[in-house]
Formats: sequence, C-alpha cells, structure tokens
Amino acid sequence: MKRISNLIIISAWLFALYPLTAGNLFAMELVFKDPQYSFQTLRALGYAVSGGADIGEVLKTANAIKEGDDESWYREWMKTAEQCGKAGDDFLARGRKISARQEFFKASNYYRTAEFFLHTNPEDPRIVSVWKKGRDSFLKAAKLADHPILLVEIPFEGT
Repeated sequence: MKRISNLIIISAWLFALYPLTAGNLFAMELVFKDPQYSFQTLRALGYAVSGGADIGEVLKTANAIKEGDDESWYREWMKTAEQCGKAGDDFLARGRKISARQEFFKASNYYRTAEFFLHTNPEDPRIVSVWKKGRDSFLKAAKLADHPILLVEIPFEGT
C-alpha cells in the first residue's frame, strides 16, 4: 500500500512540475487522452493517500465520463459525491462515525472535482452551490474527526 501511495504522490508531482505537451516524456494518460482531464483525475486519485478518495471510485467515475465533455465530467463526479454523502449520512445514523467521516471527506473531494471544469464559465450558477456542498461535506467530516478541526474565518472584504 505504501508503494502505491508513493507512486501516486510521485506521479502527481511529475504532472505538476512538467508541462503536458505532445512528446513530453512525462505526459501520462490516465483514463483520458486529454491532459487536463487526465491531470484532474490524477489529482482526485492523489487524495486516496489521505482517505479523501477511493481508487476504485475514482477510476469507475472517470471511466463513465465522455472524454472532453465538461457536462459529463460534472454529472458523473456529482453522482459519486452524492453517493458518498448519502453513505456518510447512513453510517452516521447507525453510529458508525469513522465510516461516516471517511465518506464525508471523499464527498468533499468529489464535489471539488465535479466543480473544476464549471469554471470555464465563471457565471455558471452551479459553481457556488457545488462549492457549498463540498464545504458542508468537509465540515460534517471535521465534526467527526479524532482531533479538533477549527473553523476559521478570515475577513478579506475591503482589504
């Protein structure tokens, strides 16, 4: 498991440090030929190391997405996020706090992933609603953490 975690981390750094251009030794296709889709999939997958994703869920979701179709990207990641959120609620109702926390953390990451390509149109009203769902999922998980996670607000208006 440690080797897989290290491989994911190293792959993510390679994507971050080297531009994805044709013929680049470090360009890597992960499910998609499109470098942005491939990178965002790897980004979502990278959270598996810390429990913010499940490798099977990420690959299943990515394989359901039509390449280059931002609406398909949004729709499939939203489905996965909502499934995790529902699973978290179900676990919480049964008193299984650790499992609930894990599902809420994954849902938070998957909502962020769903939102990513919406930003090609900054006026898309779904951006704020999906962001709020991701934030709310994270806060649900934070309440169930073994250690305190404090919500901090930093004023920035007018600065």
